[in-house]
Amino acid sequence: MVEQRDFAESVPNSQGRRADRLAKDYRLFYLDADRHIERGVDLKFLSDADAITYVKTIGSEHGVELWHGGRMVREFLPGE
Repeated sequence: MVEQRDFAESVPNSQGRRADRLAKDYRLFYLDADRHIERGVDLKFLSDADAITYVKTIGSEHGVELWHGGRMVREFLPGE
């Protein structure tokens, strides 16, 4: 299951609507205890750094993977 979320707060307000157009599509996969994908969430951010900062705030019991297209940006281990 993949949820779609539009995180307006992920795009700095100082850049306004132009930033919305520049935002890139990311996908966050929540993993289960066996490290299999449990669910996915579509997100938009201006950069990998913005996406990583956001993911660090949510945490996950079993870990998550952050992807931008076919490239895994980073894997977050449980408690990270």
